[in-house]
Amino acid sequence: MDPPTDITKSDLHSFSGFEVINSLKRIDQNEQCVLVIRFHPIEEISFEQKLILYSERSMVSCVLRGNGVRPEVAVEPTSGLIEMGELLSGQSSLRTMRIHNNSNFDTKFRLKQLSQGTRCTNGLSPFSIVPTEGRVAANQTEEVAITFSPSSPGKDYFTLLDVDVEEQRTKRVVRIQGNCHRSAVYLYEWK
Repeated sequence: MDPPTDITKSDLHSFSGFEVINSLKRIDQNEQCVLVIRFHPIEEISFEQKLILYSERSMVSCVLRGNGVRPEVAVEPTSGLIEMGELLSGQSSLRTMRIHNNSNFDTKFRLKQLSQGTRCTNGLSPFSIVPTEGRVAANQTEEVAITFSPSSPGKDYFTLLDVDVEEQRTKRVVRIQGNCHRSAVYLYEWK
């Protein structure tokens, strides 16, 4: 029986996107050595790197290949504006925004209110957004409920909502706006 042998590897280029995660060890004859390789691309391009494993008596090589991709989502409405309507004090309105994942892999999103117009009298936002973060499956759509509940009359209720998807190329910002009135006024034409 042959004595145990050490396994070593060639160095992988630091910009190749590939990394051997686990350490190589000494193995006995007919024993297997499992390699854990992580692919973490830095660009949206194809990567290729040759990995060579050495023992005291032999050598084996393999070519590692991978494609860098980025998440990409689309937001509905595509206009980037959600109009919550004209409300009377004490009323609320509900609208739906859709986040569609155009990628072939799941992606996470986070919704953040960037800036606001008029706030409620208690200092809180008149806009309630649920959920504010989540995961959208590959080629699927997630619905987000937006409720407008102003506490007092005003014409400057708005928020800018950042749809944050890590490493997405295009920044998505949605404007949500609405107005609140003390009372309704109706005009009729008399003949």
